[in-house]
Order: sequence, then structure tokens, then C-alpha cells
Amino acid sequence: MEFGKNYFWITVDVDSAAVENNIVDMSIDAQKIKTRLDTSVINFNQNIYPVGNNVYYIVDGVTNVAPIENNIPSTERSPVGAATILTSVIFEDFEDATGWTLTGDFEIGMPQGLGANVVGNPDPTSAISGNKVLGSDLSVNGDYPDFTNDTIYWAQSPSMDLTYFRSLYLVHYRWLNTQSFDSAKIAISVNGSEHFKNIKKYAINDLFWNWEEIDLSSFNIDRSNGVSVRYKLSPDGDAPYSGWNIDNFAIIGDFISKDITVRQMVSPKPGCIGDDKDSVSVWVRNYAGIPTPDTIPITYSFY
Repeated sequence: MEFGKNYFWITVDVDSAAVENNIVDMSIDAQKIKTRLDTSVINFNQNIYPVGNNVYYIVDGVTNVAPIENNIPSTERSPVGAATILTSVIFEDFEDATGWTLTGDFEIGMPQGLGANVVGNPDPTSAISGNKVLGSDLSVNGDYPDFTNDTIYWAQSPSMDLTYFRSLYLVHYRWLNTQSFDSAKIAISVNGSEHFKNIKKYAINDLFWNWEEIDLSSFNIDRSNGVSVRYKLSPDGDAPYSGWNIDNFAIIGDFISKDITVRQMVSPKPGCIGDDKDSVSVWVRNYAGIPTPDTIPITYSFY
């Protein structure tokens, strides 16, 4: 490290045996991180000088000391918060994206900080991860065209099978700039339908990447097939803005691993002709995403 303030990120690997709904939390043991001050870049003088394993420096007449080598933190640290592991039905960082339908000015490429030629904020200069994003006009002048007559263009995701998922969310990093009279929306369709239902509308001017989670529980897409998402843009013909930028798009939710239902009672039959040796037989159906175990416990009662 250099003399003065230094900042660094600490990253950790998640255990490969971790499964959905596991909680990811971390702590740093006391004195487990070793730091070393790079004294080769310090111009020593009467106000800053080394003594043994320390560097002494004088500020406003006050002598301070900093260790050349140190072990941190002084006590165990546990950052506030934790994360729950969820299953992603689809995750797209747009580095090698396939299956997306792009119309109008939508494209997948490297953001270049273009746009805001008249008003608003420009596109980002870099992706959240990797090099590429999904956006409207990333490569010409950065602003979407002054379309009129209710022209709508969009970027549409590949079709997704959500048959074995529930409690779904759409998540992404968003950098969006639109005029209040323009229409920027996210829409969703199910069962391969061409009818897309709007799930969110924006009139916003972002100047940085924003993480967003959109709850899909009210749109009846749990256990649906043929689900697609559209990012839509419809300018009103007035001043153009820089439009959409999306990175790390995902649909996440709870994978349904257990869901067995009794569909039909086979025996005993109704009536008073049975005896104490009657057996109970039923038809069951598995609605979950994995096979049932060889033995399924079934309970019953008489009333």
C-alpha cells in the first residue's frame, strides 16, 4: 500500500456445495489480513521518516506514527447483512448473448458514454461486469431517435420455461434516461403470446448504475411456460435522451422441488362391505421439478 488512504475490496468464494436458500454471510478473523506500506514511493524528509517498523510523520506540528507492516483488523469484523442464494432461471451479462430480439436502436455492445447531446445524462462508460450491455443506441450518437406516431421498439428476451418456479423476481442493473413524455416500459408475456403486459413504467434520468428488483408475484407467471420480457421505448418526437442500458439481467425465484398431490382415491371404495384387511391405494401426481423418491409417505384419516 502507498502512504495515505488506501481502499481495497475483499472477495470470497461461495462453497460449491451451497444450495438454494442457504444464507451467505461472512466475517473477517482478527489480524488475518497482512498489510505492508510501500516505502519505496515515499519521499522521506524531516517531516516524514522511518524508524524501525514505523513511519513517523508530522502534520500541523503533531507527530503521528504508522506501521510499515501490520495485521488487520484488530478484532473480528462481520459486515452488516447477509444474502440468500436463489435460483436464476436465466442470467445474462450480455457478453455472449443469444436469442434476444432487437428492434429499432436496441443493440448489445460496449457502452461508450455517448448521448445527452441535447438534454439528459449520457450512457455509462463501462458495463457492470464484463464489457457489454443491452442498450438503445450504444454506438452512433447515444440518443434514441425522435420517433413520432407512437412508434415502439424493444429488446425481447429468449423464451423461458418457469414451470417449476414460483415467487419470481426480475432483477437487473439499470441506467436509463428518458423524457417524462416518452414511454420507457418493461413488459412480460406468457405461453408464447404476442400480448405483452406492462409491469413497470419509467420517467427517470439515471447518472449511475442502479440495482433493481421487480416483484412479479402480481402478474401470474408462477409455473408458466413460454415467458418473455421486453424492454420497450416509445419517444414522443421531442428532445431525444440516451435511453436504456441494462446489465446482469436475471429472473430469479424459488425452485419447486417438492409438490406431490393425490389425484384419485383407488381404494377402499365407499360402502360398508370392507373389512379390517382393506388397503388404501391412491393415484398421485408429481408437480415438482425433480423425480419423487421411491417411497412416498401418505397419511389418511376416517371420519
